[in-house]
This record gives sequence, C-alpha cells and structure tokens, in this order.
Amino acid sequence: MSLVSETGGPRHRSTDPITSQVAAELADLPGSHALVVEVLAEHGPLAAFEIEQHTYGSASPSRVRTALVELERQGVTELVPGVYRKALRCQAQVWRLSDAVR
Repeated sequence: MSLVSETGGPRHRSTDPITSQVAAELADLPGSHALVVEVLAEHGPLAAFEIEQHTYGSASPSRVRTALVELERQGVTELVPGVYRKALRCQAQVWRLSDAVR
C-alpha cells in the first residue's frame, strides 16, 4: 500500500476513502507546523496531548501528532529522552524544539 499526494501536501493511502483523501489534500501543513512550533516555543516541552489542548479549534489532534513527526524529520522538534507525562491511560512522551531551533 503506497502513500500518494496529488499536490505535494499530506500523503494518503490510495485505498483511503475519498473523504480522507480530500481531507489530506486540504490540510495546511505550513500552518499546522507553525502552530506546533509556536506552542512549543511559548509553553516549553509538552506531550502531544498537551499541544493538542493548546491548539484546540485550530488543528485536529491527528494533524498535531503528524506535524510533530514531520517537524522531527526536519530537525525542528525532538523527543525529550526519558521524560514522560501521565496521560489518561499511558505515559506520554514529551516533545521540545530541537537545539537548532531553540
């Protein structure tokens, strides 16, 4: 199963429902990336669920989680080694801006 993108934006599986494909094509990558960076810069290291709380209404939880990984691949964010926050059912890893960005 390959991931595709018609516009160079978010990728989706070719077998995803059309609603998922359309949603992927409409996602605002630069905007969601900027939002996540802004929250981390202002509020310090946070777990994904905490970032989701700060971005409620501006970005979906799945967009925030995906943006964190995309930004990690770009060297903008990183996981804080050995630091976790208590989430509802598990321990959540904590994200921060990378040294290159701080």
